[in-house]
Amino acid sequence: MSFTSFQRLLYFLLLSQIPSAFAVSISEDCDEWFSDVDDALTEARDIAAYAATRWSGRPIPRPGTLLGDMLGSNGEDDEIVLNTAAHWFQEAVTAADSPNTLIHCKDTHLKPIGTTGRFVDNGNQVATGQTGNACGGKLRGFQYDDNNPNTGITTKIILLCSDSDNGALKAYKAGQINDWNQSGNLAKVAGPKATTGLGINYFASSLSYMILHELMHAADNRQFPAQLPGGMKEAYGYQAIVGLPPSDKQSNADSYALLGCESQIHQIAQNLRPPRA
Repeated sequence: MSFTSFQRLLYFLLLSQIPSAFAVSISEDCDEWFSDVDDALTEARDIAAYAATRWSGRPIPRPGTLLGDMLGSNGEDDEIVLNTAAHWFQEAVTAADSPNTLIHCKDTHLKPIGTTGRFVDNGNQVATGQTGNACGGKLRGFQYDDNNPNTGITTKIILLCSDSDNGALKAYKAGQINDWNQSGNLAKVAGPKATTGLGINYFASSLSYMILHELMHAADNRQFPAQLPGGMKEAYGYQAIVGLPPSDKQSNADSYALLGCESQIHQIAQNLRPPRA
């Protein structure tokens, strides 16, 4: 064997030991937004992975009341709720790493069943409550399961709507959450002193946050349904979530999306440090 052949063999042996990048597929209908979707998916996965550690039962400082506000815990060191949070964030990581998760950016593959608000994808019915097209000019995005009866494989579909200004791919602002963290300019989202008045709701303009929300549904859409156990529709945003009973908070995808984003820049909600000059 020549040295060159040996090098080539060694290269492929080493390459085979390196974990592959996220296995989620991004549909060709995302071509227009591919770079931003790919970057946001990576960050959403990283946020979930970090949150799974930060919101574990480890004894670390957790100032403020965000765990109680988002998940209805009995204090910020409620071990049961912390372990629940860590578990579901890890499940979101699993969904982000799965080859059976697929992101669409247009709803043209969903065919309407009359005007019932239901649509068909490979024989699977999807209910969005919209007419005309699945996103209906109103929805930001949604998640559903595509069950293939021939293979027995279930594909977790995340659809990021792009049919109107309400859609995720028309509403998001460029840049990533970590950009704000690295710049140190936290003034816009620093709790009660937020210059936008939005606090952690400012994350809602991030595509990373939107994808993390859908990854929570993809982790288990029975645990995170569109209709909460108490009978209400899922809640979006800090104020709406705070008013939910604890059982609904823990079944609400946006509770985890906001909690995850806050854990990425955990100084923000508590305003622990001022912006750098």
